[in-house]
Amino acid sequence: YKDSAVLSDEKLYALGKAYSAYATDLINDTSYFSVTSNAELSFRLSYQPASMTSKQIEKFKTSLGNSINTYKRLWEQNPQYETFVGNIYTKYCNEIVQTFISLWIHNGLEEATSTLPDSLYDAFFLSTAQNLLASCEKNAILFTNGDNDTYPLYYLQLKHHFRTDVLIVNWSLLGKDRYIDAIRRKFLDAQPFPSSFTSEMYRDNGKLDYLLTDNPLYTKLFKQTGLTTKREEATIFKNEILFLDMLSTNKWTRPVFFCNTV
Repeated sequence: YKDSAVLSDEKLYALGKAYSAYATDLINDTSYFSVTSNAELSFRLSYQPASMTSKQIEKFKTSLGNSINTYKRLWEQNPQYETFVGNIYTKYCNEIVQTFISLWIHNGLEEATSTLPDSLYDAFFLSTAQNLLASCEKNAILFTNGDNDTYPLYYLQLKHHFRTDVLIVNWSLLGKDRYIDAIRRKFLDAQPFPSSFTSEMYRDNGKLDYLLTDNPLYTKLFKQTGLTTKREEATIFKNEILFLDMLSTNKWTRPVFFCNTV
């Protein structure tokens, strides 16, 4: 479809998602259903802060650029086209910030920020992001969850320099090792994410992928925070483990806030 001059809205959207999935698979560990399951097509990156070569960066940017340009083409063709996160313009903006996040956690803030244009999102999303950040106390940790309560906030901090003291922590990404590494480093004016764990402890397939109720660490984490351990699930996963550890490590010295999606 990439060389087709005329495509339906649905085919353009599918093509954009295919480009995006391909780019994501380049930098992530591949799975059995991945289009890049061939080891030669995956970067197999190290855990170093600057882990991508210039050639890999160019290939990744090109792949996600194809996704961004396809969404832009769909936006120009049908501005009212609806996606899971809103209209196609919102999806287009989110894809650009997703490119930033991927480059940030793999290759550092400077390389990633250079990919952000000067004008993204409509007034509604920018004002919503501003309200969320403005609601936080100084040096707060703000937990978000989805695309629309995360990406515009990062964009507002990076391009509008608004409330750069607030550390945004995406609940969904908190289960990803490289994202955890990134938020444990200083981000703009925000202090790092508090944690008592070493990076080796939460690596993929490590000891902190999940904890069962009979694990002593499970009980210890809840006891340190003073939270109840009564819950329906017998398992807590990496993002929950990191959250509980953050609460006990932080010792309530920094305020913690939540978007209603969390």
